[in-house]
Amino acid sequence: LKYLIIKLKVFVQLCLPEMGILSRCETSWLLHSITASELAVWALQVESGRLVVRTGLKHSPVGLDWVEIVPHGPTRLISICLYGQSGWAIDEKHSLWFTNGVGYQSPFGWTGSWMKVYNPWDVSPDINRLLTLPWIIRVSSAGVFVCVDNKCYWSSGASFLSGHRLEHIVRDSFSVDNNFELIAGGGLKEDFGEYFGLLQKLIIEVSSFDESVYVLDSSGCIYVKENISTVSPFGVDWKILDTGPCGSPIISFTVTSVSLWVLTAANETCLYVKNEKKEPLVGTNPKWIHLKALDGCIFDKIRASSNGMYVWVFSRNSGRAWARNSITDVLPSGKSWIEVNCCLKF
Repeated sequence: LKYLIIKLKVFVQLCLPEMGILSRCETSWLLHSITASELAVWALQVESGRLVVRTGLKHSPVGLDWVEIVPHGPTRLISICLYGQSGWAIDEKHSLWFTNGVGYQSPFGWTGSWMKVYNPWDVSPDINRLLTLPWIIRVSSAGVFVCVDNKCYWSSGASFLSGHRLEHIVRDSFSVDNNFELIAGGGLKEDFGEYFGLLQKLIIEVSSFDESVYVLDSSGCIYVKENISTVSPFGVDWKILDTGPCGSPIISFTVTSVSLWVLTAANETCLYVKNEKKEPLVGTNPKWIHLKALDGCIFDKIRASSNGMYVWVFSRNSGRAWARNSITDVLPSGKSWIEVNCCLKF
């Protein structure tokens, strides 16, 4: 089940078959920043920034209706994220809030009351500049991430965050409990400075799977760093993949548990089937499967599910998307491309 916002309107994908089926969820407002968990679906109104929740998910996977909620605590919301039974948000004052108890019976939380978290960015020397930029919050099992500019504030999932409802607080008391770390894209130090040191070109795409990280640079080459773990967080040295048999520089790629798919500058799709999970490194003489391109269709991006059974390609210029049909263990390349929906633009 997947929720999407297309042209400020909400669509829900009931399943992921070969063609992909999208159903429209009627709303009374234009929405953005949609987020979903196993128990709830939230979105924000474009004009007011108010929270809108989907009700009736217990009775139907697409829900029954949208309900507008005015959270008690935060002001106009600018970014939201659901994770498990908790909901997280950043308001227009750039304060971080959360509420617990999100579920089928209470899709907006136990009481609608929100708890405010100590903001580590309040002491940033360039906070005035940051306040003018877009802010995004994401939450996962790894922790809470707040991204702005080239900075990412991260509170590890191994620690706890405390919230309060006090209008005036002793800030230092809460800063002790709320352990945020600052990750700055422009100021990495120590070993992080060497993480992408081998890569001299501009990085176009980054992907990861299991214990490996893959990057595509502006020259059309793909590199892989393997054996990344808690014991060895930087893995081994970067190695270049042998994409020469593909015939042209790579412009997009996607990694699955069983395969590696690439799009080339010649508008060709190629597939490498992993043999005993081995990477197609230079010197291994990898065998790439070339797939026939569609006449008159230019692809820009390729994406796939983790198990390699669903593969989609997209065209940014036309807003069209295609899915690869009949992918099986016996036929990992599938049979043909089927357009997803000619009435929607992605």
